[in-house]
Amino acid sequence: MCIRDRNNIQEKFDVPKHVKEYVIYNGNPCEGLKKIKSDTYSFPYLLSIGEFRGYKNQESLIPMLRFLDSDIKLILVGRCSKNQQEKIEKLAEEHQVSERVIIKGTVSEKEKITLYSNATALVHPSLAEGFGLPVVEAMTFGVPVIISNKTSLPEVGGKAASYWDRYDAEYMAKVVQETLEDFKANPEKKSLELKAQAATFSWEKAAKQYIDVYRNL
Repeated sequence: MCIRDRNNIQEKFDVPKHVKEYVIYNGNPCEGLKKIKSDTYSFPYLLSIGEFRGYKNQESLIPMLRFLDSDIKLILVGRCSKNQQEKIEKLAEEHQVSERVIIKGTVSEKEKITLYSNATALVHPSLAEGFGLPVVEAMTFGVPVIISNKTSLPEVGGKAASYWDRYDAEYMAKVVQETLEDFKANPEKKSLELKAQAATFSWEKAAKQYIDVYRNL
């Protein structure tokens, strides 16, 4: 649970004051993993990872592509129904970016790590998240992340991430371009900042916090 989740609970439920509440963040599934370089993904691309659901807001990324350099592609990873894929493909066609949108669907863990490792940036325009694992996973590999400033995401991305506060295409592209230029100006420093933010989340830390809760109870 994140702090915003706790605040929502306090707002919507009558929780007695004597009841203790704890905020324990998820761990990092990619902790300790190394990059996997691949010639298959030698082109510049933005990576979006997440099951295709309305609140994930992947559709907003399609028109955004028109305002980015034409060599930048968008790779979409996550469970996607046939209807959802057709919807994305139609949207890409309408905005004349069909050749730049790659829908991978579900992938293996190794393929996911390879995609993170070679990505130009992670883009995550989700409108609601309980945590936001793709953000932590991408930062583990020093990859720039551009994410929504909604629900738990600012807690996860911290100062290392860049944020969207709205979703019109030209504005979203501007934030992406600024982030990429900023990263390119000092990649080693920026990569270390991203990795440091990711390192604040670990399953070891989460386990110790849960043990403390059990002992307190």
